[in-house]
Amino acid sequence: MRKGASSATHSSSFKYALGPFVTFCPTALTEEQAKYELFGERNINNNSDFTYKVCALEAANNGTLYIDEIADLPLSLQSRLLKFLQDNNFEKNGSSTSVKLNIRLISATAKNIQEEVTLGRFRQIYITG
Repeated sequence: MRKGASSATHSSSFKYALGPFVTFCPTALTEEQAKYELFGERNINNNSDFTYKVCALEAANNGTLYIDEIADLPLSLQSRLLKFLQDNNFEKNGSSTSVKLNIRLISATAKNIQEEVTLGRFRQIYITG
């Protein structure tokens, strides 16, 4: 239901409808896995070759990133995501080069978000409405 509503919001948007709709869910991921899936990484192997993986943020460029169960996103990644939302750019893990993106973020959770804030597991700044 939540994903359907988010997809409908994406599709009805003049600005983002032609762009991708990307879903990211941190629930079953470790903090490290979530960090690399959301923010990607840039590595140099032993042969000085670069490896590059498109992350969820990049995949959603000019479209919508839907984060399902955002309350499961670790606090350190919540802070990093907030910085991205404020600056519209981020640095991939292992890189010092900024990546500028244009995305709309929609998120949802089935958890009692006020309780998560009270328990210190979710940042108050993300709550709207």
